[in-house]
Amino acid sequence: MAARRALIFILAFLGGASLVAALLPATPLPDEDQSTSTTTESSEEMRAAPRAELDGELIRVEIPAGQAKPETIHAEVGDQLELQVYAKPGDQVELTDLGPTGFADEFAPARFDLALTEPGSYEIELVGRGRTVGEIVVSAPKPGDAPGPQPGGTDGGGGPTGGQGDEGGPDRAMPIDPMDATERV
Repeated sequence: MAARRALIFILAFLGGASLVAALLPATPLPDEDQSTSTTTESSEEMRAAPRAELDGELIRVEIPAGQAKPETIHAEVGDQLELQVYAKPGDQVELTDLGPTGFADEFAPARFDLALTEPGSYEIELVGRGRTVGEIVVSAPKPGDAPGPQPGGTDGGGGPTGGQGDEGGPDRAMPIDPMDATERV
């Protein structure tokens, strides 16, 4: 008799829990990039950089598992790096001095999306093996490679106002990101 009551109670509880789960809104699953990496102060500072500093190139690099020679990735301040690192067997991947870490194996890489705002050299390391599989070398942008208005151009830099337009000059010009167009409505 007690077993029958316990069984009825358990079935009623499971039915009620199923009903509650069906009526509550579904929570979104975390993004794949968020589940494979963590952020620290240094990477948060890099993401918070002014938009004008991040108008470099998009660099996509994939480092395969078991690569014999460490790969060197050359970039400039302002570039964006999309990096995928594979490891066989699976291992924790760390971007030394940049902060983010992620887990990689031969089928699912550690993925990193970085806005490079500080010059320097940063190692890509498999933590469990203590092995360096690559290096990110970030250099300061060369003069003349800077994005935005250039003095003497047709964009108002060398016009009759001496580069001083309504916005106070070319130094205050900031490119408009087409992805932000919906946010400004």
